[in-house]
Amino acid sequence: MIKKPQFPIQQIVYRLAEKHSVKSTSCMKVNGYPIVKNEHNTGPPIAAYHSYRQYKSLQTEKFTIS
Repeated sequence: MIKKPQFPIQQIVYRLAEKHSVKSTSCMKVNGYPIVKNEHNTGPPIAAYHSYRQYKSLQTEKFTIS
């Protein structure tokens, strides 16, 4: 999913959006997951998703990305 070493998180987001054609910010929660934490607006907005919220941390049942 990552094509070059710069901006790996953004690349993952782009690839997942492309793969799943994300149309909304809602998602299915399983056992209370995923959990997003620490909303922020300091990062560069993704052009196609400028109205979406940004978070510093994503926690799933098996792992956390921050």
